[in-house]
Amino acid sequence: MKKSEINKYILSNGEKMSNAELAEKCGISVNAASIRKSRLGVKYNPDVPETIGEVVEKKSALRKEKDKSRHTAKENKFLYDRIDTLESELDVMKGLDSALSEHIIVPQFGTGESEATAFVLLSDWHVECEVTSASTNGLNVYNLDIASARADECFNKIVRLLRKEQQDVKIMELVVWLGGDFIDGRLREESLETGLLGIMPAAIFVQDLLEAGLQFLLENTKLNITVVTSVGNHSRITHKISAAREQDNAVETMVYHQLASRFNDERIKFIIKDSYHTYLPVYGYMCRFHHGTRVRYMGAMGGIHTNMVKKKLTWDKGIPADFDFLGHHHTYLPVGSGGGYIINGSMIGDTPYGLDFGHQPPKQAFFLIDKKRGLTVTMPILFKR
Repeated sequence: MKKSEINKYILSNGEKMSNAELAEKCGISVNAASIRKSRLGVKYNPDVPETIGEVVEKKSALRKEKDKSRHTAKENKFLYDRIDTLESELDVMKGLDSALSEHIIVPQFGTGESEATAFVLLSDWHVECEVTSASTNGLNVYNLDIASARADECFNKIVRLLRKEQQDVKIMELVVWLGGDFIDGRLREESLETGLLGIMPAAIFVQDLLEAGLQFLLENTKLNITVVTSVGNHSRITHKISAAREQDNAVETMVYHQLASRFNDERIKFIIKDSYHTYLPVYGYMCRFHHGTRVRYMGAMGGIHTNMVKKKLTWDKGIPADFDFLGHHHTYLPVGSGGGYIINGSMIGDTPYGLDFGHQPPKQAFFLIDKKRGLTVTMPILFKR
């Protein structure tokens, strides 16, 4: 920098810059900078007002720094959330080994004879939730009396469907899946308004319905009955679902253990696991049961099917399954052997909240797994009321 340029720079910036700063900028010694400031009559005054351009430049730099910090905070939050998710998934994967059922259904007849195991999916009853005709434009009415009537009708129709199918195929085994959300609980604030019973009275109510139904099946069939259980998201007593403690925090876990203690008949067995998935081999076909909470629509063009296929591929890396059976979505979707899963409907039917996802009358699922052919007959259990 030339002498004239140095003097000009000191005159312009000397009041707000120290000798050391001037020396660095002008490429001279600190002593030389001090002498030049003295000769030019410039005194160091750090409080001198900045120019508009300098203020704008500083504010711009500060804004960029804040934006960078904000982005870093968001990035850190995403990473922390991802770590929590991965830790939860790890807990689930660790539980897969214990999820495999010790109970295995094997053929009871020679290979030359047709044999099948019957399945019924029972879930999403929400017994204490009141639905009025006015709130659903006349599409549905639901209360404790109707819940009880539908439960009775459901078990009666299971027996009728069994007898119908037994005309063509030998059926000696029945799998009854108790898939959760039998009570509405307090998952949403509106449950305080629509709930006809508290959580514990509702649990007692549904336990009585299920006990009577299972006893009816024992008395009106000669089948061996395997009861597979899954908890729903509505029966939890925590604000959020804990992947590691989901079963421990669900009222339905208590209901299932109470039910198991009520039956001494050797023809009925209960499978109550501490993991999200429960596995049951049937004739060499691996069946995977879960409530369905972890399968979401995600806004995809293919609806729930897109996420269901992705989930199956992910879960199959642990324990491969031929079929997935789930509920939660109140939508009866018997995709069958081609897609490898059946999504159960609900017994409550249409609700004001559920109508946002389309009209769905009350339905439960009934189907057969044939010893040779795999998943064959699939049909809904329909209700008069």
